[in-house]
Amino acid sequence: MKEKTALGLLIGLGTYLIGQITMVTIVFFVFILIDLVSGVIGSKASDEPFNRKKLELGVYKKMGYILFWIMGVMVQLVLLEQGKSIGIDVDIPIVSLTVTFWLLGTEGLSILNNLYKMGVKGIPKWFVNYFERMQAKKIDSEK
Repeated sequence: MKEKTALGLLIGLGTYLIGQITMVTIVFFVFILIDLVSGVIGSKASDEPFNRKKLELGVYKKMGYILFWIMGVMVQLVLLEQGKSIGIDVDIPIVSLTVTFWLLGTEGLSILNNLYKMGVKGIPKWFVNYFERMQAKKIDSEK
């Protein structure tokens, strides 16, 4: 019986999360893939030796980003459902969007760094600024 309950909860969570996948979220997941691929290519292009451990740690970090995104979506769910009871009335997914934009900024800057390692020069500062602005809000421990 416990297994069925846990499976039901996971299926329910998965169904809810699928419903939260917007175009911004799809872009975030594509950025994760681009960052992993460009990281491998960038290290090869800059004559860094292939480091399997570094790649593995990068994948773990990406999994952490995905868990952080899920956490943002769950907090948003609580706010949408119960926020009024604590004086927070939100009609838009501000928490999940903010988390996703921060993650996009983080991944975007990493991709740009990898492109630089590949020899791509002259990326306009205005383009870099978009990602810097998305990532501008840091968690307190990173200040």
